Amino acid sequence: MSRGPSLALALALVAGCGVVDPSAERALPPVVVRPLAPGEPALVIGVVGDTGTGRADQYEVAEAMARRVEREPWAFAVFLGDNFYMDGVASVDDPQWQTKFEDVYAAPSLRDLPCYAVLGNHDHQGNVQAQVDYSARSARWRMPATHYAFEERLSDGTLVGFFMLDTTVLNPDTAQGQAHRAWLAEQLAASQADWKVVCGHHPVYATCRKRPNHRTRMAAFLEQTLIDGGVDLYLGGHDHVLELSPSIEGVRYVTSGAGAGSDKAYPIEWSEAAEYVATGGGFVVLRVTREDLVIEFVRLAGETQYACTLRKDAR
Repeated sequence: MSRGPSLALALALVAGCGVVDPSAERALPPVVVRPLAPGEPALVIGVVGDTGTGRADQYEVAEAMARRVEREPWAFAVFLGDNFYMDGVASVDDPQWQTKFEDVYAAPSLRDLPCYAVLGNHDHQGNVQAQVDYSARSARWRMPATHYAFEERLSDGTLVGFFMLDTTVLNPDTAQGQAHRAWLAEQLAASQADWKVVCGHHPVYATCRKRPNHRTRMAAFLEQTLIDGGVDLYLGGHDHVLELSPSIEGVRYVTSGAGAGSDKAYPIEWSEAAEYVATGGGFVVLRVTREDLVIEFVRLAGETQYACTLRKDAR
């Protein structure tokens, strides 16, 4: 079957007529996820990005997240930036904290869930320090600094490292960008984690916007640092889609930027650069064990539409 868009899809892209979901244009294989062995330790988390509209679509994605957590509890969630559209927050007292975060993720299964967040470009339009400072006010909002790292250890000793970037400042032409990349390289080199997951707002690879070779501006600046640091997975948002790119020198690239539903979803198409891509709202679930790391792409019905498994022995 051809991976190119159908005639109808091509015409829709030319006409710019609303949301097109490429996942409806190609038959997807059955979802196969290895069941956990009895008593097998696992870290399960949710990953969502580009959430902060406060509109009905954001609530719809949050409801799907809540249903998923009721079925399979998460240790925490990762928010991949653009937490507050269009211009960030003004202060820790900004009413947007309620209308675009606290009230949205208020279901019983979500209200006590820790949420580790990074900054997006829209967050930089406001008071960045307020998003850091809100960590002291909220029991679940976690942003100790504009960039930071933390680890989670499973009961069998498996160590999972998370490295949280502020990709808006990752500019190769600035001292701040160079220093931020150096910080990441140092953190990765020092880490003894069995699995290394880097989280940032901007994607490294993406099929949106007809990017040449599907590489973003960050690829040339950041990619080698990820490879040299032994990173297993890079999680980004910014593009309002769900996407999985093929492994490149041991690093998988995932986009989870559909946290506000179909709002401003970008026209995209199947290509060899995208193993999976979809618009219209959703999130990603990660399940990490000593043996493997499972990536599930979940749509608004709360069901996994596509899944991929990374294995340590296959790296």
